[in-house]
Amino acid sequence: MYGRCLTLKKRVLVAVDGTPRGTRAIEFVRGEFNPDEVYVIVLTVYEDVAPGGLREEKDYEQARKALDPILDAAKEGLAGFEIQLLGAIGRAAEHILDTAEEENADVIVMTKSHRTIGSVTSHVVKYATCMIMIVPE
Repeated sequence: MYGRCLTLKKRVLVAVDGTPRGTRAIEFVRGEFNPDEVYVIVLTVYEDVAPGGLREEKDYEQARKALDPILDAAKEGLAGFEIQLLGAIGRAAEHILDTAEEENADVIVMTKSHRTIGSVTSHVVKYATCMIMIVPE
């Protein structure tokens, strides 16, 4: 908290999923924000929504490994920005909302599909307590 007071950087949470659509959020941040004025928190979530969910440690390890390339691509796409990379396993919308609150995000940046706002985005829009920027596909 003390460091934030000194830098006065806007805290931007970017939710990515590893799809080409998700990379649009990274491109948006890179094009719309000045690296000297924002601190970017990149979050990707491995959705654990299958009946019974992940059951064994090997399943969790595999899920964690699946997050690494997504975070690596985000780090590369945001070169020059001060960033924090976070990966989680569970329900994406809940992790986005919890992370926004825990990290004191000023804005959440996420994408929608070309036709509709998906269930994750809709849930975040409904319950977020900060500004949300939705980037079209």
